[in-house]
Amino acid sequence: MFGQPAMNSLWFWARLCFVHASRPLYLLIFLMGMQPLLTWWQFGLTRRIVDSLAATADWKPIITLALLLGLVQVFNFAFIHLERWSNDTIGLNIDRAVARHVYTQISIHTITRLETPEYANDLHLLKMSLNNVRFMVGAVIRIVRQLVLIASYMNIIAHYNSWLLLVLLAFSIPGFVFEQKYANRMENSQQQRAQHELSVWHMADILTNSRNSREMLIFGIRPFLLRKWEAAISNVHMHFRQLHRIELTWRLLYGLSTPLCLITTQCLMIYLVSQHKLTIGDYIALTAAISSAEGTLSVIANNTLIMKQVLLFAGRLTRFLNRYASATTEETASPKVKQEIQIIAARKLSFKYPNSERLILDKIDLALERGKVLALVGENGSGKSTLASVLFGLHEIDSGMLYMNENDLNDVDRSEWFKQFSVVQQDYIRYPMSLLENITLAENAPASRQQLEWVQREYPYLIPDHLHNNPDVLLGNNLIGSVQLSGGQWQRIAAARAIVKSAPFLLLDEATSEMDPETSAQFLHKLLDERKGLTTVIVTHLMPIAAMADEIIVMHEGKIAEQGDYETLLKQRGKFSEMCLKHQINETKEEASNEYELQSFV
Repeated sequence: MFGQPAMNSLWFWARLCFVHASRPLYLLIFLMGMQPLLTWWQFGLTRRIVDSLAATADWKPIITLALLLGLVQVFNFAFIHLERWSNDTIGLNIDRAVARHVYTQISIHTITRLETPEYANDLHLLKMSLNNVRFMVGAVIRIVRQLVLIASYMNIIAHYNSWLLLVLLAFSIPGFVFEQKYANRMENSQQQRAQHELSVWHMADILTNSRNSREMLIFGIRPFLLRKWEAAISNVHMHFRQLHRIELTWRLLYGLSTPLCLITTQCLMIYLVSQHKLTIGDYIALTAAISSAEGTLSVIANNTLIMKQVLLFAGRLTRFLNRYASATTEETASPKVKQEIQIIAARKLSFKYPNSERLILDKIDLALERGKVLALVGENGSGKSTLASVLFGLHEIDSGMLYMNENDLNDVDRSEWFKQFSVVQQDYIRYPMSLLENITLAENAPASRQQLEWVQREYPYLIPDHLHNNPDVLLGNNLIGSVQLSGGQWQRIAAARAIVKSAPFLLLDEATSEMDPETSAQFLHKLLDERKGLTTVIVTHLMPIAAMADEIIVMHEGKIAEQGDYETLLKQRGKFSEMCLKHQINETKEEASNEYELQSFV
């Protein structure tokens, strides 16, 4: 799995950050090295100007020194802004490198665990802690800089009296302990408030998303949603206040170590002065050195907090990957699907969602042969869409339940498996990309344009008329300049995307529910005619669409209630026949209603 020690070590993340931020980092190190020199030159030039003013009446050398001092100031000003630019560039490079590494590691092969509240919660926590890594480079630089300073201070203090150094180090320990414990408290607080933060974001999205405006206007629910948002954000603030209250309390207690250290070292130095082991000058110098060393140790302790947060993030990422992603190594890799799939067979197939005891599918037996058109029908919640998803390998199931050419699905590399499948799902994605990219899912290239031209030629009704000559237009309402489409138009784009893949197995899950009846019938008849010899699974609640299939499976409460072709199921006068009758009655009522409305109008 993903529990390799490398990812859990600071060295791994430090190396990842430094590799992707090397150039601006070298510039930053150079600037840090130059700043003390500039400060020294500035101090020296100022001293020489003052001495010259007191010693000579010749203004020429003084003006020259003043110009040099001004030049040093210009360099100092430039170096400050270059350092700021370097820090910003380092942060951007690290953000990109870390995010890319994380997204690359997340290799999802099934959707079962992704369709749970736990996944949304864990993903939110992972995103929230992702930013901690970007601060690690700055923390390392600051720690190194402070270590150089503390080494010089400690050398000075130890030269006079080693007990003073031991007292200083002893009183600095609580600061390091506090920062480590505070990092753990921040982690726990983040976990406790995660659900409330998600509620805040969801309520904010509902309140501001244009797609929700219709219902908010019709039902007048904005005040209700605002109260929900306020309740969620109040809970978030409560957790923050608790965390800050704990932090303040412990920082005040930890802060007592500073005056205690001062009192202890002062008493010890006064004693040494009284014993003539220190001079007054030594006393003043040691007081300044101890004060500076104490501040330096405090800065180091504060930056170890960031190191601890990076380690906590690494642990969270490892747990997330172990739980939701699929790790493939040479030892654990499943065999590739080298042959074409001829049959998918379910044997006593049962399935239930995580954290649920209710079976969604219960002991399903069926064989989906290549070249067959299969329709899955049934009432809402009967399990027809879930069965289709399981047959297409989208869910985790126990071994011995689903086979591909007599190979257990769990023994097959699913990334290869999915290359033979395409799908139009109910909750299709509305990509905020161009028309060409939405359909081909690829960059603008000659091959992609040929695919789009083929769709426009063979299925012209799947693309809105005003977009036929505009493949680069952005779709949606997320970006300025985008073209907004209706739900039915988006569904046609999703259908075009599915047929462009030209896969041997195609799933149509309510694929024409938002299309008008004429377009739906035209599309399905042409598609099924062109896909002869290939396999198509249709999930639908419309009986005329089910009638197009070679075989129909009627689902009821997670089980196969009936199975057969259209004519056979009608003759059985069972559940399918009852569904057809209801559909016919509803159509008759609708026609009668339309006729009545027409007569009333006349």
